[in-house]
Amino acid sequence: MVHRLLFLILLFQLNFLVDGWCTNHFTLPQVTTFYKHQYNASNRNWCIDHGKDGYVYIGNDKGLLSFDGVNWSLNELPAYSKVRSVCAASDGLVYTGSSEEIGYWKRDVNGKLGYFSLNDKLVNVTFHNQEIWRIFEDVDKNIIFQGFSLTLKYDGQSVRKVEINTPPFLMVEYNKRLWGNTRRGALLELTGYGYQKALQSKHLKQERIKGILPFRDMKRLVLTKKQGMYIWQNNRLIPWQSEANQFLKNEDINCAAYHEGFYYIGTINSGLIIFNSNGEIVYKINSQNYLQDNTILSLKFDEFNRLWFTMSVGIGYLELDSPIRFLIDPKKQIGAVHSVAFHNDNLYIASNKGVWYKSFSKNERLVSFDDFKLLPDLIGLAWSLAVVDDQLLCGHNQGTFLIQKDQVKQISNYAGGRSFQKIKVKEKNYLIQNCYSDLVILEKGEQGTWQFKTTVQGFSEPTMSIAVDHKNQIWLQHDRKSELYNIRLQHNLKDAYSYNVFEADNGLPQDVKSEVYEFNKRIIITSSKGIYTYDGLKDSIVYYDEINKQLGNLKSAHRIIRRDNNHYWLIGDRNIALFRISDNDISKILQYKFVEPHMGLVEDWENIVTIDSIGTFIGLENGLGMIYDDDLNNLNAEVKDRHHDIILQLSYKDGKNNIQIGKPESDHIELPFNFKDLVINLSTLASPGRQMEYHLEFISQNDSVHFKGNHEQFNITELPGNECQLTIKAYDQWGQATLSKKMLVSLLKPWYLKTGFLILWSLCGLSILLILLLRFKRNLRRYVPDLQEVVSDGDADNHIKINELKNVQNKLEDELIQQNNHIATGALNAIRNKEVLASIKKELSSQKEKLGIRYPDKYYKKLVELIDSNIHTEDDWGLFERHFDKANNNFVSRLKQEYKQLTPRDLRLCAYLKMNLSSKEIAPLLDISERSVEVHRYRLRKKMDLPAETNLSEFMISF
Repeated sequence: MVHRLLFLILLFQLNFLVDGWCTNHFTLPQVTTFYKHQYNASNRNWCIDHGKDGYVYIGNDKGLLSFDGVNWSLNELPAYSKVRSVCAASDGLVYTGSSEEIGYWKRDVNGKLGYFSLNDKLVNVTFHNQEIWRIFEDVDKNIIFQGFSLTLKYDGQSVRKVEINTPPFLMVEYNKRLWGNTRRGALLELTGYGYQKALQSKHLKQERIKGILPFRDMKRLVLTKKQGMYIWQNNRLIPWQSEANQFLKNEDINCAAYHEGFYYIGTINSGLIIFNSNGEIVYKINSQNYLQDNTILSLKFDEFNRLWFTMSVGIGYLELDSPIRFLIDPKKQIGAVHSVAFHNDNLYIASNKGVWYKSFSKNERLVSFDDFKLLPDLIGLAWSLAVVDDQLLCGHNQGTFLIQKDQVKQISNYAGGRSFQKIKVKEKNYLIQNCYSDLVILEKGEQGTWQFKTTVQGFSEPTMSIAVDHKNQIWLQHDRKSELYNIRLQHNLKDAYSYNVFEADNGLPQDVKSEVYEFNKRIIITSSKGIYTYDGLKDSIVYYDEINKQLGNLKSAHRIIRRDNNHYWLIGDRNIALFRISDNDISKILQYKFVEPHMGLVEDWENIVTIDSIGTFIGLENGLGMIYDDDLNNLNAEVKDRHHDIILQLSYKDGKNNIQIGKPESDHIELPFNFKDLVINLSTLASPGRQMEYHLEFISQNDSVHFKGNHEQFNITELPGNECQLTIKAYDQWGQATLSKKMLVSLLKPWYLKTGFLILWSLCGLSILLILLLRFKRNLRRYVPDLQEVVSDGDADNHIKINELKNVQNKLEDELIQQNNHIATGALNAIRNKEVLASIKKELSSQKEKLGIRYPDKYYKKLVELIDSNIHTEDDWGLFERHFDKANNNFVSRLKQEYKQLTPRDLRLCAYLKMNLSSKEIAPLLDISERSVEVHRYRLRKKMDLPAETNLSEFMISF
């Protein structure tokens, strides 16, 4: 008994700790909403589901909405009915229900949705005045349609009614099982055998269950519409005594979801309520901060832990795994945040409206601005906050102040303190502060607190940024001009030893947004062209090529802020990135683009502050962005593994016609040779509704072309080759890439090079060749006499005739050589034609195999017989070599005798080189690529042991 008691106490404490962890570690979700003018349908959206095809499906008053992350599409039912329910099933079909209508949607080859009604499959069902409000897929892959007074089951063949005397209210899904309750208080489960009673409870009488969710200790939490929440334990429902339950009893629960210790409840009156397993409300999302409407009609998680919701007005989703948490000030009281500091268990915010503070612990997560108080003495424009030697300083429009909790003491009257930098003189630390037009020096007084000492004489320029290098030299960038100042102070900190001004003549970039920083023990200057640095040897400003190459597009960042010794934040135009610096190597940790219209950095005073043991705070125009240390450490697991697919749709112009390829089913696309304007449309759910960066690359054998941009449509007018590898990637606002999509894009041959015409040209060429051969043989027998018979007559007078005949013979031999050349060339063409006919025959066989009976046998056999009858059975290569040898003084025979190591393929290459053919002309004759011909030539030179300076073609011609 004692052991059991100890075990229960330990279990209670463990639950308490777990629940406490959930409470303390709730972090704000990132909220994105879509308005009617964006999706072009009705305001009211009833339901939502996620398909395996990469689309989100929403039931709308005007039909079925589909969303691919970029494009919205409205698909109307034949009767223009409202879509009340939707289910994206495992078979790839999207089932919908409406008034007296059930059916499914299926995409065609062009990616367009088509509707197929299931009403004709109803068996003994009266479908009058019924609306389908719920659709589920059960464990047996049956589709369940439910209205208020009937339940239907579709098994793929027919739709039949699930019989029950008292039908339940609309069901909910829990643990892949379907549950519903009757007005008499019975909780039913829908099984393969029909409805089975699970329990009976008075709490369910005249009530409607709106959700069943997991609870502590393997219990379940049952949510009802009007009476709040109950703990389901030992076949009993026990009211849950909690803050959340007390609140929700008056708010009409409509839908519910659960994720990692937190409950997300959609209500009719108060938007989305989030609470932990202790029943403590941690956040409310409603029309006062993010939503267009407070009526949540449905909730559904996708596979990337985004919670999608539909409303009476609009659609939206929560990004729960975002490492950056955004806290927006709906009341617009805080203002534009310039800086943040943590001191003496208080969190301070400096903004254009003053300095705000609240009690705060390092383990706490900031979820609201409600508890912040304004320091009365610091109302107005506050530029900066800094904790130096455990003292909190504030640079303000009215001067510089020392803050101790809620007490404020002014220590300088010089207005506009932008930042604080330490400087050490004679082993004593001082602070230097750049104000609107002065340089102020602060020192520690007798009490050890910071106080005003002096200003730097002779300097009165407005500056935005300040840096101190390792030699105690002060660098300042002018606020409105391209001027950089370098000051070295005397020991009195009042006068300067040296005062230098760097301008364009000294290499300074002409950019009024430039700022100066100490970066990795060097002085650097930011600009839109990249980062510059001070070169002490040249005493000038030079382009920092080494860093710019590693930073890529982020080299144009105009602010660089140190996070710690090895990490720096870079801030660009609506873009931030965190980099790690180690041994001159730079690697990106995190990147984020601000694309939301309601949220952005403070223009011209963008700032990021890191507080040890808490995290990083990003100043926004109307709130804060927060990256807690735990979230940053888990970044690899949360963001970098979230790979999304790309949806691709294509179209092009063929003459005057616009051809839609739609959504390609294969990885090979064939385009006509005269195509115009290939249009590529891309989409992905990597960052739904937010700006992406798309990269396209076409790579051919000889060239490559790269495209990139923020718009999802690309217009391609020309390909780099007849066959290209297309690679597509998209980068989300975190800078993370989607899964790459690769496709082979081929240009088809023109009509005069297609199969039928190639057969015709080949047959004509072969016929002409045969006619020429027959004519040559006839002429040869007719005109060449036997010289030996002429000599045998012994008549001296015949010597003259013999000489004349020899001359004739020489002419005929020359003619014979030319004829041999013609025959060799003809044989070469015959070889090529034979190869063409063989490839045509292979292609016909492939087409016959694919088309089957759609390609009639008589036409197929006729073409094959015609090809076979025109493919020479004679050894064309042998014919070519014999005649080529006769025409070229036994060239091949002499090569064989002198270079016995040459193969027949080597000898063919030698013959082609003897004919002075180029590598490009030889490649198709050997049926290899041009690059392979070059390799073959190199190996041939090695075999023949020819010097490197010897031209191989010239050697063969002269051999």
